[in-house]
Amino acid sequence: MKRVAFVISSQHLKPAGGIGSLTKSFCELLSQHDTIIDIIADKSIRGSTRTFVEDILLPPQINFFCNTEPLKYEDNAIEQSQFNKEGVNYQKIINFQKIFVERSRIVDYDFVVVHTQEAMAAIATLDTKCPVYLYTHLYKQVFSEINITDSFLPVYHTFYNQFLSYDNVTVATQCERNKRLLNDPIPPASQGIDNVEVIPMPLSDRNLLVKSTHEREGVLFIGATSLHKRYKHFLKVIKATGLPARVMTTQTSARTFKKKFEEMGITDYDIRVDITGQEKVDFITSSRMCFMPSKVECYSFAFQETIAHMPVVVLDDQIWSDSFDSQYFFKVNKKDMVQTVKDVYNITPKEWYSTGAFEYILDIDKTAQNAWIAKVTEEKSRNV
Repeated sequence: MKRVAFVISSQHLKPAGGIGSLTKSFCELLSQHDTIIDIIADKSIRGSTRTFVEDILLPPQINFFCNTEPLKYEDNAIEQSQFNKEGVNYQKIINFQKIFVERSRIVDYDFVVVHTQEAMAAIATLDTKCPVYLYTHLYKQVFSEINITDSFLPVYHTFYNQFLSYDNVTVATQCERNKRLLNDPIPPASQGIDNVEVIPMPLSDRNLLVKSTHEREGVLFIGATSLHKRYKHFLKVIKATGLPARVMTTQTSARTFKKKFEEMGITDYDIRVDITGQEKVDFITSSRMCFMPSKVECYSFAFQETIAHMPVVVLDDQIWSDSFDSQYFFKVNKKDMVQTVKDVYNITPKEWYSTGAFEYILDIDKTAQNAWIAKVTEEKSRNV
């Protein structure tokens, strides 16, 4: 039986987020193929994140380990300064390294999957005796573009860049387009990355791979009220069209949406917080269409989950949707978004399922499953 370490930051392990979805899909898939998965975090988890992880766990097949006596991040001076997005969090690196070393003294891993720069710094410098995969999305989204006001960001990039070229490290991403961008010598990187492999991730909620007969109503928005999600475009569309609003978001963002809806006189709305499982499946498949104005989509799980079942409208000033076949969604200029949503809303579920979009997503998911099953089959521990 193989054993895999899945190393992830407790900060990013959120039920409704892309990395949370990635964690669930990865663990559930590999656990069905003679593999033990150890989820390893820098520190303990609480609240909805704890409940989410507990639902995934299936000991002894899927396990969770964390540093129970972590260094505090508030002790990191740069974290408490105006340069908090430009500095290396050495406390987090130490926390990751401590728990990973503890686990490695007990078990030998066949390979390690990492999702956080600090975890990469902690593990790449160890003699893991097995392959390490840094699973990432677009390069510019990991290493932010440098502005003239940034003081330490170039040093930050240099520090983390060095670990991507280690012999036992492979940078993994979900599509060929991302691989090309990672290979290219584009800013802010000083050089491209050669050791990139395309290994997509399957969808986490498997019931979204079944056609739905639900009655459909409303325009769906998935995401928080962060700037890159551009939720104000969604508010504008709902106000202008008068169509029902359907929102999947976080607890904090739910309060913002509710306040904005009330201020704008929008009364027909349904907001769901951190939903997963069948509730998430039912909410998505009972929506008529989805509007996704995001400037950035990291892993694009929400996009895949929605276009399988309904028309999705995106804006033309982003590049993340270029990873997908354009015949299965609507890409428009901001000035046309209101009219496009109005028009697309009239497409029936039967008409949408006839486009082949559902089968397209099934193919993507199958490719993802096969890629990771192949890894489990092929990878051998260097201890062997």
